[in-house]
Amino acid sequence: MKLYILRHGTAERWLNDSMDFDRQLTDFGVAQIEQLVPQWRTAMASIETWVSPYQRTQQTAKVLLGAEASFQTTRLITPEASLVNLLNLLPEQKQDLLLVSHQPLVSSLVAKLSGLSPYDCPMSPASLAVLEGDVMAAACMELRSLNHSV
Repeated sequence: MKLYILRHGTAERWLNDSMDFDRQLTDFGVAQIEQLVPQWRTAMASIETWVSPYQRTQQTAKVLLGAEASFQTTRLITPEASLVNLLNLLPEQKQDLLLVSHQPLVSSLVAKLSGLSPYDCPMSPASLAVLEGDVMAAACMELRSLNHSV
């Protein structure tokens, strides 16, 4: 079973009077995600996908999967989400899964599932981690690749 963990592309700066939730992808952020499309869209087109409700993650999913793609929006993978709650839910997963989320959750999740240090799992904007294992549980998956945008 594979778990794909994607951090959203580069987003607008967070200004003091703006809401983090509403930050959009920059043109550069869109381009970062578009670089992933040729290699990953087909592989991810038919798998279950969970996306944070934040604007930049919703945009990231639509760029990667196509504007008409369907996915599940969930607060389980927002920037302030509980890693423990997510780790308790993932072992129930019986098929490949794509998560489109944020730091620090993405690095922490990759590290916890693979048994590595978070320092070994840097997730820049538009980074994609691919993990594989029989069960999505702590230290039960192998980090197969960690892809960074150019």
